[in-house]
Amino acid sequence: MASDLPSLLVVTGPDDAVELELALERQSVIVLAIHHRSLLDTTHQLRLKLTYCPAYPLAPIHTSRESDDEAMRIFSMRVWAANQGTQASYIDVTSPSTPLRSEELVITEDNIRSFCQNIRDRSWRYATKGSKGLQAPMEFLYLGSMSTMTRVMVSSLYGPGQLDLVHSFNSIELMDNAPTMFAGDKIYSTAAITGLYNTSSGKVLEISSTVYCNDQPVATIRSTIHGRGHYVEPTKAFRHVHGEKFSVVLPTDADVAVLESKQWFVYREDAAHQVKPNVQLDFCLDSQYRYRTDSLYSSVLTTGTVAIKTPTGANAHIADVDFEWSAITGNSVTEYLGQYLVNSGVSLFDNHGYSLTASVNADLLQVTAPSTNLQYGRLSGDGNPFHFNPYIADLARHPGTICHGLWTSASTRAIMECIVAGGDSERIRAYQVEFVGILLPNDTIRTSFSHVGMKDGRMLVKGQTSKTNGEPVMLVEAEIDQLRTAY
Repeated sequence: MASDLPSLLVVTGPDDAVELELALERQSVIVLAIHHRSLLDTTHQLRLKLTYCPAYPLAPIHTSRESDDEAMRIFSMRVWAANQGTQASYIDVTSPSTPLRSEELVITEDNIRSFCQNIRDRSWRYATKGSKGLQAPMEFLYLGSMSTMTRVMVSSLYGPGQLDLVHSFNSIELMDNAPTMFAGDKIYSTAAITGLYNTSSGKVLEISSTVYCNDQPVATIRSTIHGRGHYVEPTKAFRHVHGEKFSVVLPTDADVAVLESKQWFVYREDAAHQVKPNVQLDFCLDSQYRYRTDSLYSSVLTTGTVAIKTPTGANAHIADVDFEWSAITGNSVTEYLGQYLVNSGVSLFDNHGYSLTASVNADLLQVTAPSTNLQYGRLSGDGNPFHFNPYIADLARHPGTICHGLWTSASTRAIMECIVAGGDSERIRAYQVEFVGILLPNDTIRTSFSHVGMKDGRMLVKGQTSKTNGEPVMLVEAEIDQLRTAY
C-alpha cells in the first residue's frame, strides 16, 4: 500500500489457489491478471492492462483493444498447447496451406463410458461389450478433429478474437461403408481451412476435416466459427467451396443454346450426348474466391464436371466447367445455374411433415446439463477458457461458463438415435447442427423431431433443442437410413 491506496488485490478460490489479481503499477495503470488452470492442471495467466482516467467519470477505466486482443491470443495458444499434453508442441498456422493433421487417438472403454455418462446417453450399445468389443458413439469422430480445429482458432492466421468465438455450425457425414468404431480403434484427422472472410457481424472461419479410423477414411466434418466483432483484412480473406452440386433442367431449345454459348461450358471431345431440353443436368463444382473488399471479389475460379442421365439410367460425363474472372461481385456460373434448379433426390412432405416425438415420454426427450463443463472439456479436448473460468466468461460478456455446443449436439443425437433410429446408430448417416442459443450448467433442455421428407431414399429429419422456457438452443437436421426390410 502506498499513499493510503491499496497496491494489490488477490482473490483466491476455496482451495486457496489464486484466481484473480488486481495490481496498481502506477497511479493510472492497473494490471488485471486472471489465473486459469488448463484441463491438465497447468496454470496460465491472462494479463490485461487498464488505464484509469478520472477525467471520464462515466467510464473512467479504459483498455487497449489491440494489446488485449494479442494478449488473449497468446494466452489461448498457451492454454491450447498445455491441453494437448507434453507430447505435442504448438506449431503456428500462418497460411491456409499449412498441413493440418491431428495426433492419433486410441479409443478406450473408459473414455466411451465416461463420455456417454457425461452426455446422458443411456444406450446399451455403449455400455455392453459385444463380440467386437465396446462400441463408440459417432462423437468420437469429432474428438479426432478437435485438436486441429483449436490449433487454427489460436493461430496467427486467424488473428485476434479468441474471447469472442462462437461455434455456429457443425456437420458430419459418414462415407459409404464406414465401419462402426470400437474400443481399441485408432482415429485421426486431416483438415483444410476452407474459408476466412468477413460478415457484417464479424469474421467467419470454415474448416473441413476428414476423419480416419484405422487408416480408413470414414467421415467428413465441416465446422463454422464466428468471431463476433473481429474482422480479417479483406485482401487476406478467401473462401473455397468444394463439391457444390447443382441439378438443373433447361426447359427450351433457346435455354440450351444460351448454356452452350457460355465460354465456361466446354463439351468433352468424346461426349456421346448433348444437352437437350427437359433433361436433368448434374453439375459438381469447386469454387475459389479471393476478396478485394468485403463485397467485391478480386478473383473467382470455378471448375467442375457436367453429367447427364442416359436412357439406361447411367451418368455420362459430357462437359466441363472452367470459369475465371476478376473484380466481380458474384459467381456468374452459380448465379446462372440457380435460375434452373430442380429438387434432385429430395421430396418434402406437405405441412412440414409429421412429429416423431408428439407421443414420446417427456423423460426420454429432455436432459439436464452437467453442473460443470470440466469433464466434457477433458474428454473432448476443447479447453476454451470461457467454458470453465467465470472471470473469462464474464470478460467475454457471457452470462456464465457456457456449455460446449458439441455437448448439446451429442446429447441431442443420443436422443435421436433412441427415438428416431430405433437404437441403431448406423442408421444416422448425416447429422448437422446450428447453434442458436446459449446453454449454462444445470439447464434442462428438451428436443422435438419431425420427419419432413425423403432424400435419396433416406428419412430427412429436422428438430429443435430448446430450454424449458421454450428458448431455442440448437437446430438439427439428419439423414437416417430406413429400416432394412425382407420380403
